[in-house]
Amino acid sequence: MIREAPAMTVRQNLGELLNEVQYRNGRVLISTAGKPVAALVGVALYERIRELDEELRAVRVVLGTNVILSLQTLLQSDAEVPVSGDGDLLALASRYRIESPAVFARRL
Repeated sequence: MIREAPAMTVRQNLGELLNEVQYRNGRVLISTAGKPVAALVGVALYERIRELDEELRAVRVVLGTNVILSLQTLLQSDAEVPVSGDGDLLALASRYRIESPAVFARRL
């Protein structure tokens, strides 16, 4: 469960909140002036989020490259621009285990 806490409370009870995150797999959303500004999460979740962020960046690069190549092909119809097609996207999906948003959310 995600617990919300103002920054001042976090400052006063940091040890207790760290124990909650470390030993009870808690999560703390830290807010300032009522607005979320940071979160305390366990190391395992942090590492998984970091891995997923890197994978998402790789997907964006490949998708962006394919879109740019496709646009170049459309704009210069007589130019021979190599477009790799869906095969690369399928290989990428397999490599990075891209799944539906619902399955992704359940893994968090």
